[in-house]
Amino acid sequence: MALVAWGCGDETVAPDGGTPADGGGDTQPDAATGPSSFTVRVFELVGAGGQSQSLIFDAMVALDQADGTRLEKLTGSDGRVTFSEVDWSAGPIALTVGKQGYGLVSSVNIDGTYLASVDELPVILTALKSPAHVAITGTATNTDPSATYLTVTSNRAQVSSQRNDLSFGLSVDKGEPFTLIGLQWTEGPKPSGARDFAETLLGWTELAQPAAQESQSVTLDFANALAPETHSGTITLPANTSLVATASRAFVRVSDLSSGLFLGAVTVSSCGATSCTFEAEHVETQAALSPVTSYILLVFDGITSLVRRQGYPKAGASVTVDGFLVEPRLIAPTNTKQAVPLRDRISWECGPDAEGSGLVIGGGIWTVTARAGRNDVTVPLAPTGIDERALLGVGLHSAQVQCIAGNDKAGALRASTSRTFILQL
Repeated sequence: MALVAWGCGDETVAPDGGTPADGGGDTQPDAATGPSSFTVRVFELVGAGGQSQSLIFDAMVALDQADGTRLEKLTGSDGRVTFSEVDWSAGPIALTVGKQGYGLVSSVNIDGTYLASVDELPVILTALKSPAHVAITGTATNTDPSATYLTVTSNRAQVSSQRNDLSFGLSVDKGEPFTLIGLQWTEGPKPSGARDFAETLLGWTELAQPAAQESQSVTLDFANALAPETHSGTITLPANTSLVATASRAFVRVSDLSSGLFLGAVTVSSCGATSCTFEAEHVETQAALSPVTSYILLVFDGITSLVRRQGYPKAGASVTVDGFLVEPRLIAPTNTKQAVPLRDRISWECGPDAEGSGLVIGGGIWTVTARAGRNDVTVPLAPTGIDERALLGVGLHSAQVQCIAGNDKAGALRASTSRTFILQL
C-alpha cells in the first residue's frame, strides 16, 4: 500500500514494527510548542521479502513551517537528520523527503504533540531506478484446448505478461535466478447478475531458471502442473449505502508482496444486499517470500476496498472476511474528470473506522500523508535537487485518496481508495 512510507499500518513497514516507538520524555508539549528537536530516519526496505532496512545517506529532508519558511537538511551516513530550529508557534509543519532515483514522500499537518510522542520519525523511500533487465519470451505447451489467456509473472519482474495467444514476454532482473509462474484461463461462465463474477482457471505451472545475462526464449510446459489449493468464504459488506456496500463485486488475489508473482484468484463470486460469497484457488511456491491474500471489493473508476491478510489461504477453508472500509468521499476536487493543478487543496472524508489517510500520485511515485486528524492536503514543493517535472513528467497524472486502518484482530490490513482523479503539473 502506498501510504506505508509514513508507518500507516502496512505489514511491510517493517521488522521493528514500523510505527514510531513511544518516547519523548515525561512532559508532552502541546501542538503550539512541540519538542525542542526531533529526528527523521530515512531508509528503504531490502532483502528477502523486504524485511531488512537499508539506511539512505544524502536524502534531502525539507521542513515547511506554517509561516512559509523552509528548512532543508541532508541525512548522514546513519540515515538520520535532526531539526532543532522549528517555530511551533506558527502552527503545524510539513515534511517532504526525496533523493534522486527514489519516489517522494510527504507528510503534512504534523503538530508538536505528535512529534513529542515519538523517538524519531521513520520514513521509507522506494527506489524507482530498476536494475538492468533482460527480455524473457516464450510460448506455452500442453495447454488446455479451451484456454483463451496466458498470464505469466516472475519473482524478478514487477510487470506481468497477459496475452490471448498463449505466448508471453516480460523483463526480469539481469544476472539473477528467476522463477516464472504461468496460468492458463478463460472467461466465464457468464455471470447471471450485475454483481456476479466468474472465470475458469485451467492450470498452473512453474519454471525455475538460472540467471540470465541476455535475452532468451523459454517454454512453459503445463504438463509440469502445479496443483492448486482451493478455499471459499463469505464477505460481509459494510452496513451502509456506500458504493462499496451497494455496487461492488468481490475478488480474491493471492500474490507475493516482495515481487510481481501472481499466485491465486477468485473463480466465482456473487454479491447480495449484505454479503458476497466466493470460491478461489491458489498455488504455493518457494519463490514467494512474502505471500499475501487480498480480498477486494471493486466498484468502478478506481474505487476499491481491500482486506489483506498475510500468508496463503488455508487449503479447503471456509472463511468470513469483514471490516471493509467505505470508499473516501471526495470533497475537492468536485469533478474527477477535469484536471486540477497539482497544488490545489485536495480534501475528502473517510469512514469512521479509518485510522489514517493521504494522497497517492502517479501510482505511488509521490505520496502525501495527512496528519493530526486532518483530511486535506496541499502538495508541498519537492526538496532542492529533486526535479518534480523529471520525476512525474509534465502533464496529467492520476491520483487517488486512500483511507487506511491498521491490522485487525485477524492480522489484516484494511484500505480503501477513492475515484481516480487528475492532477496537472
